[in-house]
Amino acid sequence: MATKAQVAAMLAGGDGVSVVQVGKNFQLGFLYSPTLVNKIKGVPEAKFDDEKDVWNVPGASADALLAAVKDMREFRQQDGVQLKDTPRGKLVIFDYDKSLARLIGPVDGAEFSREAGGWLVPYDSKAQVVGQGQASFLDRTINKMRGLVIETAAAYEVIQNQAAQVAKDLGYKPGIHHPQPDHSYTGQIVQANASWAAQLSGINDEKGVAFITLHKQADLGQEVFKGDNLRVDYGLNREVKVRTTEVFRQQQEEREGLKSLADGKIEGAVVLNASAKDGQAYLGRVIDTGKHFVLQHVGRNQFVLHDLEKLKGSIQAGEIMDVKYKDGKGLIAGPQLAQDRGVSR
Repeated sequence: MATKAQVAAMLAGGDGVSVVQVGKNFQLGFLYSPTLVNKIKGVPEAKFDDEKDVWNVPGASADALLAAVKDMREFRQQDGVQLKDTPRGKLVIFDYDKSLARLIGPVDGAEFSREAGGWLVPYDSKAQVVGQGQASFLDRTINKMRGLVIETAAAYEVIQNQAAQVAKDLGYKPGIHHPQPDHSYTGQIVQANASWAAQLSGINDEKGVAFITLHKQADLGQEVFKGDNLRVDYGLNREVKVRTTEVFRQQQEEREGLKSLADGKIEGAVVLNASAKDGQAYLGRVIDTGKHFVLQHVGRNQFVLHDLEKLKGSIQAGEIMDVKYKDGKGLIAGPQLAQDRGVSR
């Protein structure tokens, strides 16, 4: 059970993670970080208050909170690239960023572990060998990663302030958001720097809030600029698609056309977007293909729309298609295998 001295030390600490006691309960505040969010989510009954931008934790969870805050502050102390010893090797934890992943990926033996929540580098890796008078390759890589995180954090502070000013200039309160998996954002890029792009993604006149989404340039796969009108889609597996609003309009028209086609095939047709979750499979006849989507009949009055860019394999209207998703991509089996599974329409 947490002692008064332990709680007092937690309240007195800093390192970018502030804790205050409210009665018997606690409130936490910190700059947004997916890693820190995951750490606090591990505390029983921890809940985020989006109006006050703080996390509320009941006093009954004090023990778990102590451990979580210690871990969160260690993450901050290590400049956002945390190194831990585990039975399986060194564990490297950081907020996902393609630029950082490109640095740790080539390290000998490095492998991402979803279970561990980071990259594991085995102790027998060549990268952990310390040369005479020289740090190991792993240590040098970690230092590069931390330097990049510091640069990105400085650029974040700048663009966050600029984005808030844009909202105020429009006569609204700023509502700063960060992209979430399986979400889409449409609007104009109102500020951009080498690390970040701020997108005006919505306005709530009733609440007087302008919503601005901050995208990492490294995650977008292409550099975007102030004034660009874009649709940005985030998938479940961190894949990101960036389109101009004109391309998005064309895709919406194609989508509606394929839905109308399904309605004409079967009364009461239900058309859903294909899920790209790992293991999700679809079997059925291809009704039609467009420039962007594939319409497939998967049973009774059920149809799905596949994103053509995500499919790998031969697609032919009128043929049976057997597709299974992995890592955000739909892998299509050969036509004979699909027929062998006994589907006839």
